[in-house]
Amino acid sequence: AYRVLQPPALTNPYAAVPSLHVGWDLLIGLALVTAGGSLLVRVIGVALPVTMAIAVVATANHYLLDGVAGIALVLASLAVMTRIARRGAAGGAAGDADLPEQRGRAEPRGSADRPATNSATSEDTRTGTLSRCPPR
Repeated sequence: AYRVLQPPALTNPYAAVPSLHVGWDLLIGLALVTAGGSLLVRVIGVALPVTMAIAVVATANHYLLDGVAGIALVLASLAVMTRIARRGAAGGAAGDADLPEQRGRAEPRGSADRPATNSATSEDTRTGTLSRCPPR
């Protein structure tokens, strides 16, 4: 269909591999299934990638193998990231040795020097972010 609407010089039929339409919906569907509280949310999580795969093939945006490649890419990426996260949780990530807490300095920077205040915010010294907290 795209050959009729666009000149052949402006199209790339191989740019559709893998189908990240299907891959992204699979990732969102997995999140809904694993974190969804109700049965309806989990059913939507299962239906989302299935209906996207059907839609992109039915509308001729992708071939079936494009969807399979998108699914494979997402599952392989998820497996790699899960393994990295588990390794980091078990023994600490490689970059953690650069934190002051890991070099023998137990307290975050500036906490011993800072007097107690009744402020409505607290600074996380590792990230530099402010968060709401009750007064001390």
